[in-house]
Amino acid sequence: MPLNAAFFATWTPRAQALLRIVTAYLFLTHGTSKLLGVPHVAAFDKLQLFSLVGVAGILELVGGVLLLLGLFTRPVASCCAARWPSRTSSATPAAATCWCRC
Repeated sequence: MPLNAAFFATWTPRAQALLRIVTAYLFLTHGTSKLLGVPHVAAFDKLQLFSLVGVAGILELVGGVLLLLGLFTRPVASCCAARWPSRTSSATPAAATCWCRC
């Protein structure tokens, strides 16, 4: 199969949608573990809602839902990715920031 413009025109939107859905799932998982306790993480048992981690959980939960629905993807990805540089062990920022460059 030759890699021509028709191939990329067909598969680019599909690949971007898959990346958006996976990134939204990662943000939702992190946000629900902080705010709702699912999946349970012992470090978040006595989490204050308006602490730095609590606000991050709100951003991740709301941002994950908006990314999953495909609403305001670029501003939401920028906001969520700007929150992540303090974490050095996560691959989520690379996935989120790619939406800002589209």
